Amino acid sequence: MSAERDYDVLVAPLVTEKATMLSEHGQIAFRVRLDATKLEIRQAVEKLFDVKVTAVNTLRVKGKTKLFRGRRGRRS
Repeated sequence: MSAERDYDVLVAPLVTEKATMLSEHGQIAFRVRLDATKLEIRQAVEKLFDVKVTAVNTLRVKGKTKLFRGRRGRRS
């Protein structure tokens, strides 16, 4: 995999209260591309951060339906 693809796979670090609690246990959460596989995620993290990845867990979260000025909208 190219270095350019490594940067494309990892979109952004996830900075939430839950992700901060994970970091206390040596785990890091990232927002990644939808078409990225676990193997690609593992390789990208190992190359970019020079660490050994033991496991990759993925989760797809559907957006919530919200009202904005009386109209229904959907979050990403």
